[in-house]
This record gives sequence, structure tokens and C-alpha cells, in this order.
Amino acid sequence: MRKTVSVVIPSSWQENNLQRIMLCLQAQTIKPEEIFVIIDKILSWDEKKKLLNNLSSKLHSSFFKSVSFIFSWDSLPFWWKFTAGKGVSFVRNTGIKLCKSEFIQCFDDDVFIDPDFFAVQRQQREKIQKNQNGNFLLIPTVYYRNTKIIQTLGIQKFIYRLARPLPITKNFYSGVLWFFKKTIGKLFSLPKWNYKPQMIASISLFWPAKIFQATLYDENLKFVMEDYDFSYRCFLSEVDLIVSKEIQIYHFERDKTIAEHSFVSTPNLAFQKAQNMILFVRKNATLYQKWQFFLIWLPIWIVYFSLFICFQTTSPFNVLMSFFKWLKNGFTLSLSSSKILWE
Repeated sequence: MRKTVSVVIPSSWQENNLQRIMLCLQAQTIKPEEIFVIIDKILSWDEKKKLLNNLSSKLHSSFFKSVSFIFSWDSLPFWWKFTAGKGVSFVRNTGIKLCKSEFIQCFDDDVFIDPDFFAVQRQQREKIQKNQNGNFLLIPTVYYRNTKIIQTLGIQKFIYRLARPLPITKNFYSGVLWFFKKTIGKLFSLPKWNYKPQMIASISLFWPAKIFQATLYDENLKFVMEDYDFSYRCFLSEVDLIVSKEIQIYHFERDKTIAEHSFVSTPNLAFQKAQNMILFVRKNATLYQKWQFFLIWLPIWIVYFSLFICFQTTSPFNVLMSFFKWLKNGFTLSLSSSKILWE
């Protein structure tokens, strides 16, 4: 392949977020050769022109020319433009298929990276490659905004009987771990560990383009389940998911309530959470795990979320009805295949 690194950024066009990541990419000591920003939002021609002009005024002209803005709605049939969007998986896949570089870097649009991000990432990849026999997917440590609070180090495993992922570490301990590394860790020259989860959230991924384009995201899954499914398929294919403590990224997500973090703050979110959870279990769980989820722990999970919705949302009845509606739809979709509990 002719080029080195392509960057793919799915975006709903939050202008402040997009401007932040564009300025970060422009400031890199090692710059990517091509950048694809995939906009998943219906915009008029005048809106597109205004927004692009605003962004170009903040960037150097030479850098701005390396950025391709793809409005995903423009590539859809006319009848689809009047329906809901296909989601982040469709947007990511659109960008991934366009890349011509040796490597692909996927970013969310609400992140900040240091100017040496690509330089450190290249150094770490070469270092890990010396001791790595097979393929590996390189992932940075994600911090909450500009703090030293670790937001995620990946998912150790998915607990089907509780219908929830088990993170490698918790935010409560991340400040202690950082202090330990900076003080006692320096004194005794302790190694800076990398982590190997089974699943991750796709805030930032770095991988050879050929493998990325052969894997792609499942466009039938949404609401974080597409991230877990993508990374778990990599894990099952004997691809190591390596979270590097040396590569750092800062996630500037908007402030959310507890209900929003759990994707049950509105009827639509509760609707989709229930269906996507069941579809994920259907696709990735073993026979024993499916029996655990569907026949033993699903009723307990339903009661728990029902109580959670009632106390954490402003319109609990509507959200609760939507939750059960999507739960029914997800279960029906699962049973529509004869393979469900027996595959």
C-alpha cells in the first residue's frame, strides 16, 4: 500500500468536538496521510457549506486538503434518507472501506490526543511486535477528559448471568494507580503494564487496514454492543487486544445522568438497549451462557432495570413500556432463527 495511516472519524457534527480533534491531528509530529470524517446527520447544502467554512478557517489549508468529509446520507437511497440513521457501525464501515493506507486509526470525534500520539503509538507497536507472534489490535488507555481518571482499560469478560460487562479496573482505583505509578513506581522502576481484555469500546483503535476491512462492524448491533461484538470476534480469532498504558487519549464526552450512562433515559434508548442486549447474547454466547441469560438471570435483570428506570428517569412509565416492548422484539428476533439456543 502506498500510504501509512488513514484516520476514520464518525461524527454527528458537534462542531466543537470536531474542531478539537482536527486541531489535534494537525498538531501531530507524525501526521496521517488521509483523514475521513463521516457525518451521520442530514444537512442542507447551505448548512454543509457554512460548517465546512467554519472548520477550514481554524485549520491550515494544506492540512484541510487532506481531510475528506463524507456525508453518509448522500450515499444512501433516496427512500432511506427519510428514516432513522443506520448507526455508528454503518458510519465506521463507510470510512474503513475508503481507506488506502497500511494502517487504519479509528477515533470518536469527542476525544483529545497529545501531539506525539502517533509517534508514541508507532514506537509502542514496533516494541510489541518484537515479542508478538500473531496479529494484535492496539488500544490506548482512555482517560476521562483532561484528568488522570482512567475511564476504561477494556472489558475482562461479559457476565451473561448478570447481563453486564466486567471491566478490568474501576474508576475508583484509577487515581490510586496513577499516584502509585508516579511515586513508588518510579522509585522501584516498576514496569508499565499493558492489558489484554476480551472486549473494548471503540473510542480509539489502531490496526492493519487489510484486517480491519475484512472484519468490519456488525451493522445490526448498536449501543456499545457493536463495539463488544467487534472486539470479541477479534479475540475469538486469536487477535490480541492490547491496551497500552503508554498511549493515552482523553475522552471529552458530555455530562450524562446515571440513566443516560445505562442507555435507559428515554423510551427509545430503553427500547434499543433491551433488543441489542439479546441480539448480542444470541450471537456471541455459548449454549450454557444462553440458557443462563434467557432462562435464569433474564427475569432478575428485568426486575432490576424496571426498578432502576422507575427511580432514575423523568417519565418512568413510558420508558418502562418501551423497555418491555424492545425486550419482546429482541426475544422474538432471537427465536426467529432455529439456531438460537442450539448453535
